[in-house]
Amino acid sequence: MLLVVALSVAVLGLQGGAVRSANHGASAVFGPLERGMHSVFSPIGRFITGLTSINSKDRELARLRDQVASLNQQLANGGYQANRAAELDNLLRVAALGRYRVVPAQVVAVNIAQSLAWTLTLDVGTTDGIQIDETVLSGNGLVGRVSAVSATTCTVVLLVDDTSSVGSRLAGTLSIGVTSGDGLHPLSLQMQLFDPFADMKVGERIVTFGSANYRPFVPGVPIGTVTSVQGVKGQSGRIAFIKPFVDVFSLDLVGVVIEPPRTDPRDSVLPTPVATPTVTVTVTASPLAGGSATISPSPSASGG
Repeated sequence: MLLVVALSVAVLGLQGGAVRSANHGASAVFGPLERGMHSVFSPIGRFITGLTSINSKDRELARLRDQVASLNQQLANGGYQANRAAELDNLLRVAALGRYRVVPAQVVAVNIAQSLAWTLTLDVGTTDGIQIDETVLSGNGLVGRVSAVSATTCTVVLLVDDTSSVGSRLAGTLSIGVTSGDGLHPLSLQMQLFDPFADMKVGERIVTFGSANYRPFVPGVPIGTVTSVQGVKGQSGRIAFIKPFVDVFSLDLVGVVIEPPRTDPRDSVLPTPVATPTVTVTVTASPLAGGSATISPSPSASGG
């Protein structure tokens, strides 16, 4: 109704000065009413605009959250892919040093039976050239041996299993023996040397000696490091406890050796030992009264 009245007044205004007084009179009448209606409906308009703005902000917030989730997923996948690339690089390094021909494989299952059988399932089988009694290793060292195989998968008995044993040798020597697991301590192995008078010290490293026809174990694969020795030299039951290079709880990418090396790689596959910093104590005379001396330790990068 207000709109009709306003249009009528506007038409009259166009007809000349005779009706200007009527126009001013209408403005005087409807002006306050218009301002009153504006004060009533303006908050409603702002409320509706606010609702639209809130919905827009909610949509933007949801979009940003989706974007953050997507970026976090990309970062997680990027870290996983980087770890896999590093594992593959280490595996290929070991294969090159030992001249082993390997088939890379993904660990798809870890099986721990009540009989203390520690086994893995890999995603490779006979279609990939895998056979029973082949060596399985990682970029860090010996994992175990293939015990069963199908067209697309195979089962690996881990070295830490109580049924596993491997001919082994002290690195840098000709001292050989047998290293085995007990199924109870997956982060520890035991080694018994054939010669009870052979030297065996903490820190020495162990590699595979190799099986007949290289089945099930090829030579030169790193096994672990001696952490303690039980018994005395000359005692037939002397045992060394070995910390394996391979952590069975973090296996992901491994390799199955389908072709052994032509010659024994000996110790060439072992990682280069990291030098342990030592402290050298230097004694210098002090000019202080009484002839006292000062001691100043200085680090050294030598292995001692």
